[in-house]
Amino acid sequence: MDETELGKLQIYSVEQDSPDGEVCIARVIGGIVRTGQSFVLAEGDDPRRFTLDRLEKYGRPMEFMDPPHSVVVHLSGSPLTGLGYGDVLVCRPDGHGHGPCGG
Repeated sequence: MDETELGKLQIYSVEQDSPDGEVCIARVIGGIVRTGQSFVLAEGDDPRRFTLDRLEKYGRPMEFMDPPHSVVVHLSGSPLTGLGYGDVLVCRPDGHGHGPCGG
């Protein structure tokens, strides 16, 4: 898969932070993001993975979204702390065939 096809999200703000997950406002900056995809931080060696559990646009659930739209994303994973403004998450397959990044 071409690197330019990978779904990428840039965090704008963290709206809700709980042990069960985070709700963030994010902008899709690359590829197509879909519910169920697995994401990692684009920069650094952070091993954490985040699962995109739900996407919302104007309060309505969406299955996928493309650039340059802003969306509300519901993420799960462990641990979720430390995400903030400007962080870029990029879709990465989890190695078990789950959470494909392709469109």
